[in-house]
Amino acid sequence: MTTAIALSGSDDGNFNDPEIAAGEEVYESNCAGCHDSGTGGAPKPGKKDA
Repeated sequence: MTTAIALSGSDDGNFNDPEIAAGEEVYESNCAGCHDSGTGGAPKPGKKDA
């Protein structure tokens, strides 16, 4: 199974795709709290060096 997550500012541009919308919802519900703030060392989106 492959999971894709669309993040704000993504180059994908296909935000009408139901799978992308579902992935974004999962990220916002489960991942964003730590990743957006860097809590506990969670790498921030777009920070490839992290």
